[in-house]
Amino acid sequence: MRYTFFEENCLLTPGRLGLMTDESLLELGELVLAIDRRALTATAGESGEIPDIVEFTRQRLGFDPNPLQASVLRGGRRGIVNCTRQWGKSTVAAAKAVHRAFCQPDSLILVLSPSERQSGELMRKAEEFVSRLGIKVRGDGTNEISIAFPNRSRIVGLPHNEATLRGFSKASLILGLSV
Repeated sequence: MRYTFFEENCLLTPGRLGLMTDESLLELGELVLAIDRRALTATAGESGEIPDIVEFTRQRLGFDPNPLQASVLRGGRRGIVNCTRQWGKSTVAAAKAVHRAFCQPDSLILVLSPSERQSGELMRKAEEFVSRLGIKVRGDGTNEISIAFPNRSRIVGLPHNEATLRGFSKASLILGLSV
């Protein structure tokens, strides 16, 4: 079984529920709560307004989410989604990360997973979406797995452990991937 947990300013955790213990989920939640969260800004991109995420993914990213994926994209402040393999968890998470980074200047989105390779897989999906926006994909110059946006937003991929989260104090979206 796969699941996605998300929280406003935000945590998404796709993976096998059976391999993520209650203790490791609580530990990840505590790490997320320890990060200062910034309020949503009212400015976005060039237009000054934040577009609906589902319309953004359809029109700008070329991804047409099914109704369940659309509900996860729009999400609430928190939620858990149980789903099957190949449901599109990484694609939905990448779309959510790119939407946040593109529409909210100075955003920091962290992608955490048990290994750097797994973070890199979601980052590759995000890179594809970024290139569809007409933005040249480039790193932030500091983190090995990262995407920098012209509006000073960043998406950073990290292996999941407490040490890799230190130093990131203004994350507006956190995507935690487990296997």
